Amino acid sequence: MKTIFTLLLATIFSFTASADDESLLTITIAQANAEVLVNGRVYRPGPDRTVTIHDIRPGRHRLEVYQRRGHGHNHPDRRRSNLLYASTISIRPFHHVDVMINRFGKALIDEQVRGDRYDDADDHYGNADAAMRDQNFLVLK
Repeated sequence: MKTIFTLLLATIFSFTASADDESLLTITIAQANAEVLVNGRVYRPGPDRTVTIHDIRPGRHRLEVYQRRGHGHNHPDRRRSNLLYASTISIRPFHHVDVMINRFGKALIDEQVRGDRYDDADDHYGNADAAMRDQNFLVLK
């Protein structure tokens, strides 16, 4: 009985702790040999040049993207890197923030509500049925 109660309490605690961390950050870089720093922590993009950080806390985060010079993959050296992009991004709770950085260091930032946390028929500003439908457009013949 004591073991079941402890397991149940631990499960409830883990669900409660993870409820605050439902935001997602995706960073896509056009440049090869790039490395991404989020709040000083280094992330290396995969073969698709994307870094995905699951369960990032809502709030302001420092984002830096460097183009590595040379082929030193094991030891990041800021003196041998060019800064492509640096900014502070804001992440809201239950949102997916997608940052795309082009080869010139310009960023396109897109933000969407994540999952079915909210009703899809409402755009969160009281505008019901905000999705674009075919009947909303004038068809020219």
